[in-house]
Amino acid sequence: MNLSDGFDLIDPASYAASGPPHDAWAALRRHSPVHHCTPRDYPPYWAITRHADICEISKQPDRFLSQPDGGEGAAVNGT
Repeated sequence: MNLSDGFDLIDPASYAASGPPHDAWAALRRHSPVHHCTPRDYPPYWAITRHADICEISKQPDRFLSQPDGGEGAAVNGT
């Protein structure tokens, strides 16, 4: 299984050319719902693809920070 590196999830040109990446989102939800992405030309980030996870994370802003390491890349729960 070749999961997304995250580029297609955030690149505006990909959306313009092909629309939303529904297949990539479905594969991530199925196989890696909290997926660490390392897209080329963008900083790494975590793709959270399940609604329940997004709701839970949004209730805990002190535990789930965008960049707790001062800019070395996003992290979930400080990892």
